[in-house]
Order: sequence, then structure tokens, then C-alpha cells
Amino acid sequence: MPVDKVRRPPQRQQVSPHQVPTWESASRANDAITAQLGALSQHERNILVVDLVVGANRINHGLSAAARGATLTPTVADASFAWSFAASGDKQVVITVVGVNQPKAIVEVFR
Repeated sequence: MPVDKVRRPPQRQQVSPHQVPTWESASRANDAITAQLGALSQHERNILVVDLVVGANRINHGLSAAARGATLTPTVADASFAWSFAASGDKQVVITVVGVNQPKAIVEVFR
């Protein structure tokens, strides 16, 4: 019984060829990036290092208007730790800490 010769499958191009952008498309992309960067600069942020204790902590944020939110980086890892944010007028925020004190915590306040 003769053995059939094994045929290799034909090779196909795996990656489509890269299209070089035209100056027009590159200019449109640059304009879109510039517009997005302009929108980012409208958001004011301030990073503070504060000692937070359990309970309500009033912090002067230093922004030009009332804060819309905050992020907090804790310094003490504990499963019972939690926090909440509330704006208190145009110059202060209230960070309420539950669980454990957070000395030298990093708070980023934004509007």
C-alpha cells in the first residue's frame, strides 16, 4: 500500500499590512488629543497629606470652588477601615473615617 505524501496547508498572511496614516488623519487625531487635554485642564485637583482620625475630619481643600469628590490612600491596612466624602461649603470637605485612624493619609480632592 503506497503512502500518500503529506501536503502542507497553504500559508496565509497572519497580520494585515500596516497602513501609514496620512497627514490629514494624523492632524485630526492631534486635534482630538488636544481637545481632550484641554478638557482635562478644566478639572482642578489638590493632593493633601493629612492625619485622619476615626469620625468626621474637616479638611480645607484649597480649590477655587466646592469639591465634587475625593480619593483617599490609606496608610494603615485594616479590614474594618471605610471612609466617606461630603462637601462642606466652598472651602472644606468632610472625610468620615470608620475603623482605624489613618496617619499621613493621602487625600486627592477634585472639582
